[in-house]
Amino acid sequence: MKPKILSWIAAGMAAAVFSASPVQASSVISAVPQAIQAETNAAAKPSASYFGSEVLEAYTYNPKNITYHRITDQKQLALLLNLLENNKTAKPKAASEGGFLLVTANGRHEIYIDSQEKELLTLCRNNNAAQPGLVKWLVFMDTSKITHGEFTDENTSETEKGRGFITDEAWALTELSNLLKSIQVKGGTRSRENPRTGGLFLPGIDLEFNTDVSYSIGLYGNEMEMWSSDMDYHIVYSLKEEETERIYKALREIGKKNPTYLLPIRQPESKAASVRVSGSWDGSSFYMDTKDSGRIQKILQAMGNMRVYGVGCFTAAVERGDAFGNYNGFNITVSYQDGSSQRFQDINGELWVYSYGPGKSTDTADWAMYGYTFAKEDHKAFYDGLNRAAR
Repeated sequence: MKPKILSWIAAGMAAAVFSASPVQASSVISAVPQAIQAETNAAAKPSASYFGSEVLEAYTYNPKNITYHRITDQKQLALLLNLLENNKTAKPKAASEGGFLLVTANGRHEIYIDSQEKELLTLCRNNNAAQPGLVKWLVFMDTSKITHGEFTDENTSETEKGRGFITDEAWALTELSNLLKSIQVKGGTRSRENPRTGGLFLPGIDLEFNTDVSYSIGLYGNEMEMWSSDMDYHIVYSLKEEETERIYKALREIGKKNPTYLLPIRQPESKAASVRVSGSWDGSSFYMDTKDSGRIQKILQAMGNMRVYGVGCFTAAVERGDAFGNYNGFNITVSYQDGSSQRFQDINGELWVYSYGPGKSTDTADWAMYGYTFAKEDHKAFYDGLNRAAR
């Protein structure tokens, strides 16, 4: 009989769906983006193929540790592919005891095995023992589907809750994905307890995908917690020695390259009820307070085109207050139909962003983020665009 084979391209892979019906591997036609070849060094040579489709990467699976392990031995890979293609496997009777992930030019294929498959299970377990463990969800995810990435660094003081970056730039998302796919772990355990990374200001990484799935990853010493928005549990992994330090160093290197980000407007234009905007530049100024949908749209569209350096510092329950005196910049308050609001305050090129929940006054923000900066040559252009939109 055929082995149990599951093939997905969706980034939000969840262990809860492993019981899906078997699929004939030769009938799966799913596109793997070319970017997958840049995500990690290909484990398989171009000549390796699975039912005629080039094998780009191959891994064994350790269900106990919830880890993938790269197959680097070409003889073992050839043996694996030969066994799979010649039907020398049986459908697992119960919970799988091992498995394989094949990333091919036609799709991703997950194959699960149990003790019936003595030769395959021995191959799987030997490779698991020889190669470092990698986080299953992170290896599986599709880099091309990531739309948004955030990194919040370790706390630096009671008021500064950690520098980091927020970005939607493809190069930064690719570097972030490559790093996450390389994280080496000792093993993982499932947990239904509240994850420690539930707070905004704790160190960690957040990813959003175009499939409406999001990942959250928390880093705590030599432990890493990870969960997905489409799952009702999370996994706690033990990291290899010095792995946490390596991860932080690589994340900070990405931040040093100044990935840019669009202004973080949290609700669509259609949800805005009013906008108040003022600006000052070298003694000249402008002001507008409107509920007119057309003028609101012009302001928000102008804001939506502003790219800033997305390196910032989170703070909680902070309000900087209005700027007085001579400065170049603007203040924008966007009020939404649900009673929430946002405020964007730019003083000489440093941008503060405040978020207020429904019914909250503008005296104290629910949270704030500062440290955004504009490119100097663009700062005046942004100001002029807002000035025109406010007329």
